Amino acid sequence: MRITTAQAQALAAFVARVRDDWDHPGIVAAIQKAAPLGSPAAIGAALCRLAENRELRTPAMLADPGTHWSGTTVAKVAPPVMCVDHPSQPARACPECIAAAVPADQCAAWQRPKHTRRPTVVRREPTPADLAETRARADREAQA
Repeated sequence: MRITTAQAQALAAFVARVRDDWDHPGIVAAIQKAAPLGSPAAIGAALCRLAENRELRTPAMLADPGTHWSGTTVAKVAPPVMCVDHPSQPARACPECIAAAVPADQCAAWQRPKHTRRPTVVRREPTPADLAETRARADREAQA
């Protein structure tokens, strides 16, 4: 279950009372960044562990791996492999590489996502240069 906006707001309000040097919008932003990682309880536990650390100026590292996740289900999950060219993106689903149509042999960590539809083959009409090249190749093969 993903943390809801109401849960994130309530958790941020609690932590803002515990850590009055952290601002509420920054806490909410950290919670939202960590939302895909685990349950609301796991995020709350990790955020409370971060709030305990008085050396931290912000909760920004909530989504990062660390000891604040110990004892939660998030700690047991291996961190995702990140794209070599775009370190902030997951390697298997990097939107920038996909948008740039980086061939799989050039992106070492890229793999086709499972359960996707096959891409539609786009057939284009041959250009006059294509036709001339094909005719020339056919003529060379006929002479050989």
